[in-house]
This record gives sequence, structure tokens and C-alpha cells, in this order.
Amino acid sequence: MNDERKRILRMLAEDKISLEECEGLLDALEEKERKPTERPQESNRIPLPPNMQRVLVVFVAVVAVWFVLQSFPPSRLVLLLFWPAFWIWMIVDCGRRDPCEFPFWDKRSWLLLVILVPAIGAVIYKVAVLLDWKRAHGN
Repeated sequence: MNDERKRILRMLAEDKISLEECEGLLDALEEKERKPTERPQESNRIPLPPNMQRVLVVFVAVVAVWFVLQSFPPSRLVLLLFWPAFWIWMIVDCGRRDPCEFPFWDKRSWLLLVILVPAIGAVIYKVAVLLDWKRAHGN
């Protein structure tokens, strides 16, 4: 227990302050202790202007993308970009479709399949929907 806290409690014991005043002082003391002391930053760096910061962020992003593109062969890169887009497209398609338009299962089951088994579930869902659409339209 620090000295300030002891002094407040001693004042309460001597009836110099009321219980409410003691609680208020102790709460203020706790808040003061919780708040970190801010030290002035002594940095020798010159701050960048906001436009220069944006340019720097874009440059770093372009360099990162360039390294990713260089490290993946083109066939893997297509899969890396295609599968997540296709998966999200199938989740959105499943969510927007009317419940009466689902082949074989109900909407919740298809949505669970597409979300829990991303690659294969999305392909199964797309094939089932296409086959059902062709059957319904006679093509």
C-alpha cells in the first residue's frame, strides 16, 4: 500500500473526511495509477508528410505482391486467386437463392456444405444447381 493511500485511510480513521470522500479519493488514486505515464517522445526522426506515407504504403504493398507473384508458378497462382473467389461466389449464391430452388437438400444443408468443405463443396453445389437448372428448363 502506498503512502497516499495510507494517508487517505488515516484521514478517514481520524474522521477528517467522510466515507464518500474517502471512496472518491481512492477511486481517483486508482485511476491515476492505472493511467500510464506519458513520456515525451524524443525521436530524431523527421515525420513523413501524409502523402508520402501513403506512397510508402503503396510501394511496400506493390513490392510484396511482386514477390508473391514471383514465388508462385502461374498454375498455383491461378488456383490461389480463383478458389477463394469461386468459394465466396458460391456462398453468396447459396445465401441469395430462394429455398424452393435448391436441388436435393434444403438451403441450410447446402450452405453448411459450401462453408465447411470449401473447394469440393462449392463445386458440388455449382454442379447440382446447374444440373437442376438444365433439368427445369429442358436443356
